[in-house]
Parts: sequence; C-alpha cells; structure tokens
Amino acid sequence: MKHQITKLYALSFCAGLVFYYGIERLYFFSLGYEASIIALLPIASAIVTIALDIPLGYFSDKIGRKRTLVLACISLALSSLLYVMSSSLLAIIMASSLHALFWVGVSGTFQALIFESLRDLGSTKHYNKILGRVYSFLFGGMGIAILSAGFIAEAFGFGTNFFLAMLSATVATFIALTLREPSVDKQKPLDTWVKHVKEAAHIVRYSRVVSLLLMTALVFGAVIWVSNEFSQYIFQDLGLQLQLVSILSALALFSASVGRLLAHRLEKLRRPLVAIMLLLIFGVGLAEPPLIYICLLLYFGIAHCFLNSIESAIQHKLPNHLRATTMSLYSTLLSIIILVFAPLSSLVLRYYEVQSLFVIAAIITSVSLGVLYYLLRLPANKVSHPR
Repeated sequence: MKHQITKLYALSFCAGLVFYYGIERLYFFSLGYEASIIALLPIASAIVTIALDIPLGYFSDKIGRKRTLVLACISLALSSLLYVMSSSLLAIIMASSLHALFWVGVSGTFQALIFESLRDLGSTKHYNKILGRVYSFLFGGMGIAILSAGFIAEAFGFGTNFFLAMLSATVATFIALTLREPSVDKQKPLDTWVKHVKEAAHIVRYSRVVSLLLMTALVFGAVIWVSNEFSQYIFQDLGLQLQLVSILSALALFSASVGRLLAHRLEKLRRPLVAIMLLLIFGVGLAEPPLIYICLLLYFGIAHCFLNSIESAIQHKLPNHLRATTMSLYSTLLSIIILVFAPLSSLVLRYYEVQSLFVIAAIITSVSLGVLYYLLRLPANKVSHPR
C-alpha cells in the first residue's frame, strides 16, 4: 500500500495527457460546426453524468475503487479512438459522452481511493496535501498535452492528437490494474442500491456542514466549468494563433496545478480567496488584452486552490461506505446545473460576445455565495434535522 500513492500520481499524469485538450473546439470549428452548435455538446456530457454518476458511485462503493477506475480509463481510451475514426456530429457526441463517462468514473472514486489509501497508512491528516499533489500531476499532464497539442496539430493533423491521447489513456488503464483495493469497512454492510442512495442523500440534506460545503463546491464547480468551456472562445475571438492558444491553455492548467499544491498551506485564507476570485471573474468579462489573460491565469490557480480545500473538508465528513455515492450526488447536481446553463450559453453566444458569459457567471456566483453566507450564519436549530 505504501506505493499506492505513487501509482496514483502516475495514473493522474497519464490520464491528463489528453493531447486534444485545448484545441478540440478548434478542431470542431475546422469541421465547419458553428459555435452555437459546439456550445450544446456539454448537454450530452451532462446527460451521461446525470444518468450514470450515482449508479457508478454505488458501483464504486460496492464493487471497488480499482474496478471503477479501470472502467473509467477504458472509456477515455475509447473516446479518443472514436474521435480518430469519425468526424461526424454523431461520433463527436458519442466521443464526448464517453469522455464524460471517464470523469464520472474518476470523480468520487478517485478521491475516495486516495482518502482510504491514506487511512490504511494512518495518514488521513495529509489528505488535503496529497489530493493537491494528485491534481497537480493531472493538471501537469494536461498542461504538457495542451502545450504540445497545437504544434502536433499543425505538424501532423488533428488525428495525431487523438491517437496520442488514446495511447496515454491505455497506459493509465494498465496502471489502474496494478492498484490495490483499500481495506473494506466490515462494520457497515452495503444496503441495496435504493437504500444506499437514500442514506447518502440523507447526509447531504441533514448534515449542515456537508450540505453547505457541497453547495459551495457546486457554485465554484459551475464557474470553473464556464472557464474551461469558453476560454477557448475568447482566444478565438481575439484572433490568436493555434500555438498561442495552446500556450495560454497550458499556462492556465499549470496555474491550477500550483493552486492545488498550495491548497493545504492556504486553508485559512478561504474568504480572501473568494473575494479575489470574484474580482478576477469580473475581470475576465470586462477587461481587454493583455489584462484578460492575466485574470484568467490567476483565476484558475486561486479557484482550484479553494476547491481543493473544500473537497478535502467534505471527505473528512463522509463515512467510508458512502464516500463515492455522496460525491456522485454532488456531480449529478453539478451536471444538472450545466444541463440548464449550456443551452442558455448557446443562446447568449448568438447575440453577445463570449465575455458576457463570464459577467453573468460572476453575478450568479456573487448572489449564490451571499445566500450561502446567510445560511452559514443561521443558528443550527434553524436548520431542519431528521426525527
């Protein structure tokens, strides 16, 4: 088990080597698809997440973390293969769905595996730090892939990007096969699927700390989604060359990686970080080059620093037998938000510039955080509890 964390670092790095990140939207543009059509692709991903996230969380809790990760890595490899084989809109939707399945498989399961591996080693107090390192390896791999993606596409064509992504996903699959399953909590036998999900939902609803942490994570998860999905549109509107788009996208991921690495050192600075993030989001929506690039890069780092601490705090509050399923409920709620926001984003892009989306996201985030702060200030007896 002592080598488990090292393997998780390696798996994260290989899973991040998706050589079409940062340019996939440009690839779709090259096929003749309009921005308003491409903006609807997250709907397919959101549908997959909503349909399969909770069942895969239960699968992870019942069958095991290792098998779930293997399934996720296989879906990532198949997604890249499908991009290579066809450029039709149906194939792109299917590939996007398989890619979503990868994230569904790793989201709660990966965090649970890290925590439980540390538990077996008696080192759960280091979870925030280890989680940050795992994410930094993931983002580091993604950054390297993005940095080279534009050059690879220019020299060899987009097909090479997808082929290399398939190879790295295959390596990640083999690494996942070598992982060890953490020890199982024998004191709590697993219920049926319905009872298990109800118990996880009960924690989300009635545990004040968990519910507020999850709602905070939802707010910033949604804003990070906006940044991930539409920063490329900003770069395209500004007329940047493909290689420069890759460089800026890679720098954003390296910024996120640094933010994750520093998360355990900045845990007590959450409120200042939130204020800075809001200013940066507004900056992306209102600034002009080169200030807009600076705002984006700083935002990615600070947002992921904050989110790492929130995710760590959540894990410490969850029972082992519900760990993946509870996080799957969070992912499902986030996907529902995205499912609503994606068509609205497409509508906005028909009439306004892409930067307006960031202004809208900043306003919604400010209002949401105001509501959460009000709920946090309520006395505990004002919050509903089960009988």
